[in-house]
Amino acid sequence: MINYIDQFPKKSILVAGDVMLDLYIRGEVERISPEAPVLVVLETSRQMALGGAANVANNIKSLGGKVSLLGVTGKDSEREMIKKACRSSKINFHLVTDPGRMTTTKTRALARHHHLLRIDRENKISLSPAVEKKVISEIKNLPNHDLVVISDYNKGFLTKNIVQALEKRFGKNKIIANFKPANSYLFKNILALTHNLKEAKEITNLTATDNKSAEKVVVALAKNFSSSIILTRGDQGMTIWDDNGVHHVPARAAKVMDVTGASDTVISVSALMLACKSSLLEAAKLANYAAGLVVGLEGTATISNDYLKKNILNEKENI
Repeated sequence: MINYIDQFPKKSILVAGDVMLDLYIRGEVERISPEAPVLVVLETSRQMALGGAANVANNIKSLGGKVSLLGVTGKDSEREMIKKACRSSKINFHLVTDPGRMTTTKTRALARHHHLLRIDRENKISLSPAVEKKVISEIKNLPNHDLVVISDYNKGFLTKNIVQALEKRFGKNKIIANFKPANSYLFKNILALTHNLKEAKEITNLTATDNKSAEKVVVALAKNFSSSIILTRGDQGMTIWDDNGVHHVPARAAKVMDVTGASDTVISVSALMLACKSSLLEAAKLANYAAGLVVGLEGTATISNDYLKKNILNEKENI
């Protein structure tokens, strides 16, 4: 796997999708409010992180790849925070402004390691024809990339015309996607797609509780979309389908601190591996391993190229 990871800095990935901002308010809890039976959090710090498709881009950059981010934001302070974070992480960004929407922001309150509350700020509206036209114009003018990741959270970015523009510009065989079931009609014959158990059940109406039933799910997905499949199964690992058949990859997480962003890590590593011309099985194995490291960290976390290699080299068995 190390030889693939060493190639990551040579690969260029485009991430297109729903761009978000994650805001963490940390503090101490010492009393109950006299106004209502709720905890009083004494704020000690705030942390900003890239979320959604922007977190996928951040993962790819942290892993050493070159990355560009395409998405839509509101005309607000949260947009400026995202731009600042992208500049800091050296992520090329193409963010179209939509004055009619607010930038999706997830604000979490935490006391020590306890997640107390999440407040979402968003309006899931479809893109106006004018904004969609601007996005398509950006796509036409983008430089070449080795692979495209579509990161969909069903917040309104994805449209039929945008998907078709990406396919025309880069080719279906260079697209890997994680999309919500509501947008499944937009995809066919792309390189690969990733889904978790909940998404897969909504699409296929099949439940995967063990390896045998997971095989039925990935075969059904492959038939529906004519694409290779990576099915993430939490503590049961992954099941994949490609031209070589079905394979199961056992979970490797030693501890679970926070599952936030684990799916973003999976698609990020998978994209870089496939850009390096690895097999889907090799891509899934490394993605599974990397996700196991990320869930051991708190918040919307990423891991570096060096951190990933260091952990692999310390392993006593092959991934």
